[in-house]
Amino acid sequence: MSSEAGNHRQFVIHDCLGRGGFGEVYRATMVSPGGLRTKVALKLLRSDVDPGGDALLRLRDEGRLLAALRHPCILKAYDLALLDGRIGLVTEFVDGVDLHQVVGDLGPRAALAVLGNVAEALDAAWTSSGHDGDEPLRLVHRDIKPSNIRLSRHGEVKLLDFGIARSDEVDREARTGTGSTVGSLSYMAPERFSRRPPGPEADIYALGATLFELLAGRRLHDDPVPVEMFRLAANPSAHEQHVEEAIAELGEDTAPIVPLLRRMLAHTPEERPNAGEVARVAEELEESLEGPTLKRWARDWAWPEQERVAGSFDGRTITEGTLSRADVFDTQPTASSDTFSIDLDPYATTEKDLPLLPPTPEPRSEPDPEPERRALWIPMGAVVLLLLAGVGAWAVRGGPQSAGPPQDTAAPRVPQPPPAPPPVPVEAPEPAVPVPAPVEPSAPEPSAPEPSAPEPSPP
Repeated sequence: MSSEAGNHRQFVIHDCLGRGGFGEVYRATMVSPGGLRTKVALKLLRSDVDPGGDALLRLRDEGRLLAALRHPCILKAYDLALLDGRIGLVTEFVDGVDLHQVVGDLGPRAALAVLGNVAEALDAAWTSSGHDGDEPLRLVHRDIKPSNIRLSRHGEVKLLDFGIARSDEVDREARTGTGSTVGSLSYMAPERFSRRPPGPEADIYALGATLFELLAGRRLHDDPVPVEMFRLAANPSAHEQHVEEAIAELGEDTAPIVPLLRRMLAHTPEERPNAGEVARVAEELEESLEGPTLKRWARDWAWPEQERVAGSFDGRTITEGTLSRADVFDTQPTASSDTFSIDLDPYATTEKDLPLLPPTPEPRSEPDPEPERRALWIPMGAVVLLLLAGVGAWAVRGGPQSAGPPQDTAAPRVPQPPPAPPPVPVEAPEPAVPVPAPVEPSAPEPSAPEPSAPEPSPP
């Protein structure tokens, strides 16, 4: 980026679309030195954010990953910028709403079109070549949910928020600790509750949960309790029953979609279709369904006014500062504990910590007829310790935040279990300590995207 006077871009800030613990998202116009004007979204970190902390590292990770991707259904990143001492990510501006704002309004045909578009984006993220042009990116998003999918007024679909994505070809700087997991509880695949690294199949499960939400008007795992999610992850039969009971609620007009939905929500990762197959099947099914297409629906829907919040940069015109490599790239990731980080509110950006599952006990001498099930088995003692360590500290956040960074509570690791403890029964056991009732979440985040996890996604 040139440091010569007169060669810097200017940003005309219009308004603030959303705020999180680590920064804000603004709608702006980027003016190039040659006078070209481009509508953009600015994801700006707060000026007091730790330059060596995960907020900056995740912003950089997201920018690098988005820059490596080229697909019409993936948000386009332009650059990193320094504005009035604050570092931000400049992306395209998508005039529309986050998908969670249209849950219950989309018909099956339009919902299937959204599914197909996101599946195409995931397929591109997994199969596209990296910067060297040789090896595929093998990118896993890890946080697919309605609030990370943007729907434009023209019926375009954009996948947002790659702040916690992982790629074989693009190194991440933000670290979550060896064996740790980050994500949104309601959309996490069963294998993500073990130490198994998430693959593209986990994104397919989350996309299936998103499709169910669009069709049913509620989440697949509505108001989830972490202990119950662990139980479903450890018990394939209970998980299958949960999915089948949910699918039974769907209307008759969704019947052609159910076989695909059931496969996407399979307990075993290998039983799920890949993203390319999901996109192909969705396109075929869409042609056979009645109802408005996604573009027709977008033309006819009563679009709400863009929600806004007060921002410190509102109405300002700022000339870009000189952003040196040291400002962004000469930082070291902070050490993080071996924890299990999740979003308890699927539309919130606050992360809380839970201990990881203990390592799987050593195999017994006799053959085990159910190795996959045993790999996810959770001993009773671990569940009790989980309750003691984490349940009391969980919190649900709703609505825009103006306070400082959320304070995470890191729970101690669960000790090694005895060699052959009794398995968890299908019915959830009576906890050893009282479990607080889930907190009623306040109003969801504004329609504007959050700046990285844990930030509002850019529009």
